Formats: sequence, structure tokens, C-alpha cells
Amino acid sequence: MLPLPIAIGTATAHKLGRWVESIEKKTMKPFSYILLVTLFANPVFAQKYKLISTRHFYDDSKDCSKIGNCISSKQIQNDTLHLTIFIDNNGRDLDAYRNSFTFRNDTLNLNLNDTNKVVKTKVFNKSKNKMEAFLTRTVPAQMLIYGGTDIQRIQYTFIGFDKVPRSIRFCNTSLCDCPTKPIKFEICDNDTINMINENGYKHGNWIEFYDTGEIMKKKKYSNGMLVEGYLYDKHGKATHTLKKEAMETGTPLEQTK
Repeated sequence: MLPLPIAIGTATAHKLGRWVESIEKKTMKPFSYILLVTLFANPVFAQKYKLISTRHFYDDSKDCSKIGNCISSKQIQNDTLHLTIFIDNNGRDLDAYRNSFTFRNDTLNLNLNDTNKVVKTKVFNKSKNKMEAFLTRTVPAQMLIYGGTDIQRIQYTFIGFDKVPRSIRFCNTSLCDCPTKPIKFEICDNDTINMINENGYKHGNWIEFYDTGEIMKKKKYSNGMLVEGYLYDKHGKATHTLKKEAMETGTPLEQTK
């Protein structure tokens, strides 16, 4: 008879071994082989891959509403997989979720499991003259993000991987690599304008035109931040400076001097 794994405990192994031996004597079949494969094959396989740590940070260096949730880095060191993704978090309190994963058919699926507790409370209803039960979900206070965006950078560390998985998913949705080149731009007079860069933000010179073709606005952005901007009349004269607040406003140039 094959020796049983030590992991189940010495006393338990002896008892299970005697039971298997008695069945083998009666049936004359290699029952231990079947039992071992059934009880231990799947757990041993599952234990090969482990999630060691996760860390999440607020990081608005990318606009996932433009580029989508994406993978910014993935690398293997020995048997350790280091993975960083950017997600549009939509205001969730990630500390109230438990991270888990599944790995099948060379596909790694990253999951968030809600750990908010549901509390059952009984209250006496005078009108019905009976006790009634109410279910209340306890939700931790969420962080309020200025400007309304909630882009999170999540870092995962796994062990047991000898290569980067062919496919990576987050909450059952496929992730692509984050863009490394601008995702949109225009060419005007051999100049690149109206660019959405690889992070999903306006970058460089942005120009708007009147219906008759004259330049109406010129703005300069740096990764989504308005650096400077001017409003022009149809004769090409700058009349206002532009600034970005809740909505774009213009200040007459005379007031800025």
C-alpha cells in the first residue's frame, strides 16, 4: 500500500491507512491509489499557485475611462509573478474586499470578494403585532476623491508561476496592456495637435476652429493639466486667457495685465 501524505497528521494517517488496508484485503483492489488521487491530487495542484500580497494606491496618472482597465507591468522573477494593473474603481472601498484568484487554462482571473457584513436585526412591528427581521449591510466609509475620479493602481505578488499567464482578467473582464503610444492625435500644418496620450489625457497643443476655418482657441496641456490657453477673434487676435475650473472660463487679456 502506498504511504499516505504526512500533511494530514500522523494519527489520522494511521487510522486511514488501517481502513484502506482492510478494504484492500476484502476487495483485492488497489483502493489506495484511487483514494489518494481523489483526496489529494486537486489540493496539491491548487497549492502550487499562491497570492502572497496585494497593495492598492490612488493613482490618477492614467485615465481608465479613456484607455480602459489595463496592465502596466507583468514580470517573472524565479517563481514569483509581479503584476500591476490600473482600474477605474468607481468609488469602491477596496479595503472592504478580499482579493482572490483562479488560474485555469493559462488564464489568471483576479477577483474581488465583498466582505461587507449583512446584519440581521429583529424589530417588533406594533401595527402587525409581531416581530419582523431586517437585513442591514454594513458598508465602511468610502474615501471621497477630489474631482470625482477614482483610478486605482493595484500591485499583486504571486508565487508558483514559471511564466506570465497568457490571459489576465479582472472580475471576469479581460485586461490588455496599457497603451505605450498616443491613442488619438491630428496633424495640422505638419504639427501634431489634439493629442490624447498613452495615459488617456490631453497633451500638447489643442486647437479649436471657427466654422469658417479661423483659429478660435489654442490650449497647451501636460498630461491632462491645462498649462495655458487663449481665445482668439476671427482676425487672429488673442482676446482672452483660458483657465480650467468646474467649466472652462475666459478672462479678458486687459484684466490679466
